[in-house]
Order: sequence, then C-alpha cells, then structure tokens
Amino acid sequence: MSALRLFLMRHRRLAALLLALALCLKALVPMGYMLDATGATLTMRICDGQTVKTVQLAIPGKKADADTSRAQEASHCPYTALGMGGLPGADPLLLAAAIAFILLLGFAPMVSPALRPIPFVSPPLRGPPALAL
Repeated sequence: MSALRLFLMRHRRLAALLLALALCLKALVPMGYMLDATGATLTMRICDGQTVKTVQLAIPGKKADADTSRAQEASHCPYTALGMGGLPGADPLLLAAAIAFILLLGFAPMVSPALRPIPFVSPPLRGPPALAL
C-alpha cells in the first residue's frame, strides 16, 4: 500500500485523472445495473427498486458450463439500499437555490479592507530618562 501511495504522490496528475475517470464511470452507469457472466450467457439484471428484470445474451463461441443452474433468486433487488445514501435530503428546488447561491458567492467581487496605520506597533525611539539614585 505504501508503494501505491508513493507512486500516486509522485504522479499527482495521473491520480487526478484516475479519480476523474472513476467518477465519470459512476455517472455513466445507472444505479441498479449488474452484469453477470456465467458460461455462454451474459446476464444483465436491472433493479428498479421493487423487482429484478433479467436479460440474457448468448456469447458466441463459448461453451455452456455443465452446471449453470442457479437457485431461484429473490424478487427484490439487494442493491437498491446502496443507493439510498445518494438520495437528497432536501427538495430539489431548495438544493438548486443553495448551489446557485454558493456559485454566486464564488464569483462575487471581494472587497479588501482598507489598510490603516496601526499606532504604536514599534517601541518609542528613546526610553524614559534614567533616574540615578
């Protein structure tokens, strides 16, 4: 793990590119799509939250396995709970207004405070008179 961390620290642009590609892939693949390659068929299960729809595609040139039988699957999708964290906690209109407000604050001109001289920052040039006792 330390070798991977060192490699990514030395190649920051590559790490940023990998992160951007992972986020783009996450954005392109809809939630609930699962692929399963068993034997000579490619099975795609589409979860819509209540039921599982299954589409099977035959892969040409591949032999079927002897034991491709599976137990009857549940009618509910086990992966729908994973997407619950992505649900917004606010109304979409309120969320859009908050994002627009933050973006407008980012482009608003920044007023810098006026620089005023601060009195008595340095000690006086001469000290008080010395009293000889």
